[in-house]
Amino acid sequence: DLIGASYFDWVAPEDQAAEAQRKQAREAGSVQTQEYEIRLLRRDGHKRICAVRAGAVMFRGEPASIGTIRDITEARAQQIRLEAAEERYRLLFKHAVLGMFQSSLNGDIIEVNEAMASLFGYASPEAMREEVRNMRACYADPGARERALAELKRSGRVVGWEFEMVHRDGSHFHVLASARIVRHHEDDPGHVEGSLLDNSARRRAEQELKFLALHDSLTQLPNRRSFEAALVGALAELRLQPQRADDEAERER
Repeated sequence: DLIGASYFDWVAPEDQAAEAQRKQAREAGSVQTQEYEIRLLRRDGHKRICAVRAGAVMFRGEPASIGTIRDITEARAQQIRLEAAEERYRLLFKHAVLGMFQSSLNGDIIEVNEAMASLFGYASPEAMREEVRNMRACYADPGARERALAELKRSGRVVGWEFEMVHRDGSHFHVLASARIVRHHEDDPGHVEGSLLDNSARRRAEQELKFLALHDSLTQLPNRRSFEAALVGALAELRLQPQRADDEAERER
């Protein structure tokens, strides 16, 4: 059914002009290998995207082409879906209300979003990346990141860990952090991807509730519950003193 037919019958209307130019170039004597993508029509009318590679030959004394056609419709659809997913993730990352970041395992900042920059007092992600460079500088206790990194390497993620962070103005605040290690292939050492939620207001509320539970709301003086807690602690300390004295005497002997 195909032999002797005009292949232009299979070319989708929107690609007819480009295919005519390629045909004209070949008939004019071009010997260049042509590599391109084209939309072709199946016999049932369905449109397919195909990758074509065509070399120059002479057929019955006339310039012609010989080559291969490969159906890449599904591969192209998968690529489009992947690009769309990446675009959705990029928009989510950029506009999320949570502070979001990507960093190398040694702490070098790869990317932060607007919320992350604002959380630390920077005007923009670019300003934060320019000034901070490494995430270690954001931690009040640099060892805290190392402990989290050890857990990340062990289990692949941390969820809801609390850290004390350093604001650009030098003040400290608390965050709840969740992160994971992302690897794209077997030999990829990976990078850290995570989010931060400002926990300072919650901590202040907890401290205020604790204070109110142990102090009189009018005078701000310790209340009965505070006295009872102190008394229990003092009695426990007294009960420990004989044992400590015995331990000290044993050491002296």
